[in-house]
Order: sequence, then C-alpha cells, then structure tokens
Amino acid sequence: MASITYYACEDYTEDFDVPPPSTVSSFEFVASNNLIPPDEVTFYNRCVVPERAGSPTFYWDFDDGSTLETTDTAAVKHTFTEEGAFNVSLVVKTSVGDSSRFSAKVKLTDQLVGDTLFKEDFEGINLIPSDWELVNVDGNTPDNPNYGTMADSAWIVVYSSTFEGNVALGNSFYNPEAGADDWMILPAVTLGDNSILTWNAMSLTTSGNYPDSYQIYVSTSSQDIDGCMENGVVFRVNDEQVGEDVGGDGIAYHQVNLSQFAGQSVYVAFRLMTPFPGGDRLAIDNITIIQP
Repeated sequence: MASITYYACEDYTEDFDVPPPSTVSSFEFVASNNLIPPDEVTFYNRCVVPERAGSPTFYWDFDDGSTLETTDTAAVKHTFTEEGAFNVSLVVKTSVGDSSRFSAKVKLTDQLVGDTLFKEDFEGINLIPSDWELVNVDGNTPDNPNYGTMADSAWIVVYSSTFEGNVALGNSFYNPEAGADDWMILPAVTLGDNSILTWNAMSLTTSGNYPDSYQIYVSTSSQDIDGCMENGVVFRVNDEQVGEDVGGDGIAYHQVNLSQFAGQSVYVAFRLMTPFPGGDRLAIDNITIIQP
C-alpha cells in the first residue's frame, strides 16, 4: 500500500500584520439636463475614510476654474455653463496625513442624442412648408425691395452665406420704421416625456446695431395665434446675437425643454417681435424637436 505524507503549513500571520484600511477617494455624478449646458451636475461623495485616519477635508476641482473645499461628505452641486470635456477631481486629505485622489471626465455637449420628433433645416426647399402657418400681423412693408413679398408671407426661405445654407427669414426693417409682429407656426408634433426644442439663430444686421427680438409659443389646441396665446410666452430672446464680422458671436444655439407639454400634440410658434424703431432681419435654422 502506498503511503501518504502530510506536511503542516507554517502560520505566517504571526509574523505579518494585516494592513489597516486605506483612505480612498471616489465619487459618482448625475446630470440634471442630459449633460447639455447649462447643466447642474450633482456629485456624490463615495470616499472611504477609516476611523484611524482622523477627520477628512475634501477638495473638489471642476476643471472650469471653479473649486470647492469642504469637510462635509454630502453631495455637492456644480453648474457647467459651456460645452467641453471637464476632468473633475476630488482629493481627500485627513488629519493624520493620509491622502487620495480620484478623477472622472464629465463631457458636456450641445448635440442632443435621442429620437428626432421633428426637424427642418430648409435645405432643398424655396418656400416655407405648406403645412406651416404664417401670420403677418404688423402688415408692414420691408424696406429692402428684395423682401417685398414678406408683406404677405411674413417669413420666407432664403440662402445665407453665414449659415452656408437656407434659413427661414423674418424681416423687421420697414419704411417707415415700425415694430414687427410676424408669426411662423409649425405643424403638429406629439411630444414625449422630456422633449427638447432646439434651433440656430442670428440677427443678420450688417452693422451690428439692429438686432432682432422674438418669442417662442406652444399651442396645445390649434395652429393659430389664439391657441398660442393660451399658454403664453414659453421662451424669449431679446436682441439676438449678430455676426462676428460686426462685433457679435455669430450663430446662436438655443434649446427649450418642453416637458410641461409632455404627451400632448402641440404647435410650436416663432414670433418675431422686434420693437420700434426696428431691427433688420432674423434668420432661424435647424429647428429640431428631440426626445432624449
């Protein structure tokens, strides 16, 4: 019969102590606006600080010029106002000299991702689509003879070299000078739970001195002014930015959350409302409604 030999293992735990727990820096974050600026982001402190390490201090760096020092483990909030990739870091230092650092990238972008419920970029067409409603309330005659037809149509489709494509154009440069009141009401769109309206815009003044102002309305009843007025102004733009060549910032990007109309069939309206003594021309492009 074969013999089996057993060997006893030496107990090394008598010679080596179990290391104490370490201080560990960590956090998680949740965005409130789908990481679309401006967005208030909540950062949850997940640091591990053992008792033997003493009292901790937390140093937040949001990588946009803003920092925060606190001894509180509660969540912190920070609003990012611009798009970009921000390397947010959290350093924890304790009263006995321990320290640990953790960082994570927070990327904000103006480009929404989701289901497109509506989109019009005016390419391939030379007239405002027939299922849109145009209402020229002011009845004024444009000063520029190139836009004479706007005395009837309120908005037209034109090519813009600045946008490098077609745009919807509203006119507010009249002779004699007067305030504008021109409506462009989109066809019905059924919204989701958190639908977002976005568009690009710029005042096409050649001097920079005559920017346009306008308002956004949402009708839940009918594709007309009365329906839009029922819910009042949803968003207002005073003195839309102008081109870089005349001292402005160029084409603007806007977005409006339409969650207050969730699940409803709505008509979105753009109302050019430049007051006396008048503006010039307003360009609207890339009107989009997205369900993130």
